[in-house]
Amino acid sequence: MHRELVLKALIDWNFWYKNQFIDIERDYSNQLLSLLGKGFVISVIGVKRSGKSTIINQIVKKLIDKGEDPFNTLIVNFEDSRFGDIRTANDLFSLYQLYKEIRKKKR
Repeated sequence: MHRELVLKALIDWNFWYKNQFIDIERDYSNQLLSLLGKGFVISVIGVKRSGKSTIINQIVKKLIDKGEDPFNTLIVNFEDSRFGDIRTANDLFSLYQLYKEIRKKKR
């Protein structure tokens, strides 16, 4: 994993240091938001360019607007080529460790 490249991608995708642009509100964002904290694993699937990332970004933005610390959220879009070296569970764990370091430095 190219640590600096992945770090830059994480900063670009997440709301940690900036507000992200939120497109037209998607119908499903409130429904999915209501499932958070109830023990469900939520998977957003669909064809390319159908609004999956927009829904996730809307949910995260709503959480932040309700007072959630932006550093308690993590968005990873594997369509971004900067995440291309993440192929195994160990790679994913390394990404998670990097996220934890970012959170720790923030505090």
